Amino acid sequence: MDYSVWKERAAAELARQHDVGAGSVPEREWKRLFIVRSSPTEAASRAYTFWLKSQPAKLRIGLRREIGDALRAKQTPRERLAPLLKKKP
Repeated sequence: MDYSVWKERAAAELARQHDVGAGSVPEREWKRLFIVRSSPTEAASRAYTFWLKSQPAKLRIGLRREIGDALRAKQTPRERLAPLLKKKP
C-alpha cells in the first residue's frame, strides 16, 4: 500500500472515530506513522493523541472529565494524608 492510499484510510478512520480532520495533524506526523508501518486504524489513534496534546489544557480537561472532576475536588497534602498521620493511642 502506498502512502497516499494509506493516509486516505487513516484520515477517514480519524474522522470516523474522533471527528478530527486530517489537516489538524502535521504532515511530518503522518509520515512518521507511515514509516513505522502503523495500520491506518492505529495511525488514526496515534494521530488523535498527537492532536489532543496540541490542544489547550481547558479543552483536554473537558474531554477527560474524570481528571477535571479530580482537579475540582483539590485537597491539600495535609487533608489527603490526615488519616495516615493520625497517631494511634
